[in-house]
Amino acid sequence: MMTASRQPTGCAPAYETEYEAGTEQSLAVTISEALATVEGTDPWEIEPLYDVIDFDAVERLFQRDDDIAGPMTLTFGIDEWNVHIHGDGSIEVYEAVRPADLSATVGNVVGD
Repeated sequence: MMTASRQPTGCAPAYETEYEAGTEQSLAVTISEALATVEGTDPWEIEPLYDVIDFDAVERLFQRDDDIAGPMTLTFGIDEWNVHIHGDGSIEVYEAVRPADLSATVGNVVGD
């Protein structure tokens, strides 16, 4: 889901961090550490993020050199969290209103 909204209405992020493309730490590791922080656990104990989102594609999207109109934000849900990745490298983790159920979304998209 791509959106220009910077922050969901009426709530503050549970955690904020920054990602800098081209550094040794990957986007996936940065987000894993953010999710582990809000869950109070170690990064290797959370659900593998590669099961939820293709980080290679996300990193390519945000590293584009062409002129993209307006700010860019990618949002995805995992368990009880919504993660917002912004084009400027900022990452925000919000508590979701309800846990993410991707099977319902996929079924609706493909018409099952």
